[in-house]
Amino acid sequence: MVKADNLSIRTMIFSRRVFCSFSGSIRSSSLLGSFISIIMLIFITFICLNSNFLLISGQEKPKVNPFGPFIKPVIGGKTSFTCQSLSGSPPLHVSWFKDGNELTDSVSVRIQSNADPSMLIIDSIQSSHSGNYSCKISNRFGYDTFTTELLVEGPPNWIEKPKDIKSHHGETIIVNCKVSGHPKPRIQWKKLTGPSWKTLDDNFMINMKQSKDKLIIGNSSRSVNGKYGCAASNGVNPDLWSEFDVTIEGNVSHSHFSISLEIGAFRLSG
Repeated sequence: MVKADNLSIRTMIFSRRVFCSFSGSIRSSSLLGSFISIIMLIFITFICLNSNFLLISGQEKPKVNPFGPFIKPVIGGKTSFTCQSLSGSPPLHVSWFKDGNELTDSVSVRIQSNADPSMLIIDSIQSSHSGNYSCKISNRFGYDTFTTELLVEGPPNWIEKPKDIKSHHGETIIVNCKVSGHPKPRIQWKKLTGPSWKTLDDNFMINMKQSKDKLIIGNSSRSVNGKYGCAASNGVNPDLWSEFDVTIEGNVSHSHFSISLEIGAFRLSG
């Protein structure tokens, strides 16, 4: 007969190792019982050792250490990000992304090492470098990512200037005025009316609407012909300004009429 007196087994994980402790006693009144007791202890010891083996062998996915820009971004300056793992089984591979698009070495962006740790360096910072930067660390057991935002304060920069428009009666016109910058630039549309520029709003013309960086003119007619301008500002000088012409071409229908008058023997028609 095998008897266990207050036998307890405790396990604890510390620094990626499993520690097992035993308390109590096992007594047996026969040789078979003693053999069974020894087998039980060997089995429990094996479980502890095996757990340690699994942890030490490193079968775990990576965990990215949160990060931010090493130096405050200034136009024309330099900054960097350092990405490293808190945990994870080697080998580890590091990838960098900006606004969801993977980055590679370029004129202004350099990546030092695709292994852990990895550094992303931005030289000659421009407002166009503003965005969300992500580091992805992966291994054969999975991956982890961390994203931080880089905000570079700078004046508006052109992405797409408005162009002269030639169209026909009844067509819809879309004019683009796309800029970048931080803080986000404000777009204003204007039309030259006489000697001065008048700011456009939704009440200026029924068929004229503004949608973020677009000017939309529906069912166009010759009444919209003229010179227009797009202004972009965000409180950081210099502001941007670009002018363009809108010309609507097409035939204008004329109504024909005839007037017939008879006065005496004369007949007048027009």
